[in-house]
Amino acid sequence: MTGSGGWSYFTATYHILGIKPDFDSLTVDPCIPADWKEFSVSRVFRGATYEINVKNPSGKMKGVSEIYIDGSKADKIPVFEAGTTHKVTVVM
Repeated sequence: MTGSGGWSYFTATYHILGIKPDFDSLTVDPCIPADWKEFSVSRVFRGATYEINVKNPSGKMKGVSEIYIDGSKADKIPVFEAGTTHKVTVVM
C-alpha cells in the first residue's frame, strides 16, 4: 500500500465535503459542485456520532449560511459526550 487510499479519504472528507475536526468543534464547510443539492454523511468525532446533512438549495459552491444541531440553530458544532448521536443540518 502506498497510502493513496488514505490520502483520497482525507482529501474527500476534509477538502470536498469540508468536514474538519478542530480542538473544540467540528467544522463543516463544503466546497462542492453547484449542482449538488444535498448530501449526507455520518462522522464519529471523539466518540460522538454526528449525522450530517448538507443542503444546498441555492446551488452555492462554497459557504455556509446556517447550522442546526438537533433542530436548534447553532453558530458552530461543539464536541459532544462520547456515545451520543446528534443530527446536524448545514445549509449552504
